[in-house]
Parts: sequence; structure tokens; C-alpha cells
Amino acid sequence: MNPQTKKTHCLKVSRIYDWIQRSVDIQLKVPLPLHSRMVKDEICGTIHVPCKTSDPMLLYSADQEIIPSGTITIFFDKGRGGTLDVIVNKQTSFSLFKGQTRSITVKQLKSLEVICRGGELGFCTGKYHLNINYKIPRIKSKPEVRCFLTNQQGIPIAPFKPGAISYEEISQPDERKNVTSKLPNGKDVSLQKVKVLEKGFVVIEVSCEDQIYQTKPIPFTVIETFILYAPSGAVIQCEITDFECDVILIDRTKTKSYPMFELHIFINLRQNLFTEAPVKLEVDGYICQPREE
Repeated sequence: MNPQTKKTHCLKVSRIYDWIQRSVDIQLKVPLPLHSRMVKDEICGTIHVPCKTSDPMLLYSADQEIIPSGTITIFFDKGRGGTLDVIVNKQTSFSLFKGQTRSITVKQLKSLEVICRGGELGFCTGKYHLNINYKIPRIKSKPEVRCFLTNQQGIPIAPFKPGAISYEEISQPDERKNVTSKLPNGKDVSLQKVKVLEKGFVVIEVSCEDQIYQTKPIPFTVIETFILYAPSGAVIQCEITDFECDVILIDRTKTKSYPMFELHIFINLRQNLFTEAPVKLEVDGYICQPREE
């Protein structure tokens, strides 16, 4: 190494003015209307109701949470009564004489009953046939729910990849408000108030039995205020050091006429925020050459 080769070099580097770490929590509530499964069912049976009774014979009763639609067919075969009255949803719908058959279609079939009228002895006999359709939620057992970070198109991305979550200072860099803060040694220092807009997207995947449902990209946005040393010319930089996303699936079907769930999303971001600015340094050094092996 020859001292005569020592020279002054000019280097352009980034100077870190301040560096803080913060954890931010974001909560979202998103409705999740899952498509229902249309189920068709066929119910058949015989009618054998006493004529001397004031109580109808119940043929069908629907689940209170799942009300079907469908077609009812009643055949009045034999009986000592005058008519066989058909009661749909607690209201008399039609009456049949012996040997008659009738079919009707109802949008909401809550109950089906029959009663024998006009006779004192014996029974009214016949047959009934129901073709019903009803919707049931695809999710019947406890589902598995997964949350992951994506871009705007819904493509999964690594949380720690630069740009996975966008950061933008919304305060004016040249007009940052000064805040007087006290250091641990008791001295006062002038810091700046910086407002940052953070944005990203998550997708929720719900798996149950043989069904997998993915939401469209769900945007999340939060505005954070930081107090740090950020003189004029300093640029705000941010990096994610940890990302967590938890989801709770709340069933709201009982309060709706169709299957409805609600996603409660809890996002936690652990982030490093620092201010930097380009500076030039003069460094005295020697020009080195590799040695011969």
C-alpha cells in the first residue's frame, strides 16, 4: 500500500435522522353472503284422519330457519265426512270431495294439515305428495378461515416485500408541524409531526367440507400520526417487520332471509418508520490493488 495513492473520495449516502418502531391494529367488518345450495325433496304419505275430531292432522311442518317452496298434491280417496279440508300455513286453502285430487304451488310452505268435515264416524283417507325446494347454507360445520395479504388483483404477496403495503405521507413535507419533546436526559428537542396513509389488501378464504370460498380483495386503510425528527428535505420510509391477520366468522343467517355471514378481521402491523435524506461525505482513503496469490 503506497501512501502516495491516498485520495479524497466523495460518496453519496443516506443519512438516518430518526428511527421508531410501532405496532398498529386495524379492524374491519365485512358482510359475506355465501351462495346457498338448492335442495329438492319429495315427501309422500297416506292420510287417515278421524271424522269425529276438531283437531287437524299435521302432514308437514317446516324448519323455522329454512322455509321451502313447492307443490302440494292431495287425493281424497274415501271417507264418511262431507269434505276433506286442506290447511296451508294455518289457513284453509281448499276442500275436496271424495274421489277428487288437487295440486297447488306455494312460495312459502310452513305447515300442511288436513281435517275431515261433515261426518261423525269413520275416517277420511287419501294420499298426499309434496315436491319442495329449499335453500340451505353451504357452510354446515365449523369452517376453516384463512387471511392473507394480496395486491389489488387478489394475488398473494409476501408482507415483507417492498411495496406490499403502500405508505404515503399526507402531511406537507415542507410544512410539518414542530412539536417540543423531552429527551430521557431532560433536554427539550424539536421534533416534527408526520401523518402517513397506509393502504393494502387482504383476501379471506373460507373452507368447509368440500367447498372453498374466497372473497374479492378487501381494502384496508389507516392514517397514523408519528412524532419524530424529520427536518426539511427528509423523506419518510417504512418497512414491515411483522404481519398478522386473524378472522372471526359470525353467522347472521338467523336474522336474514338468506344465508349471511359477517367477517370480523383483525390486522396487526409491526413496522419500522425512519426519516432519511441523501448526503455527501468526503472520505480520505487509499486506492488498493489485489495482491498476487
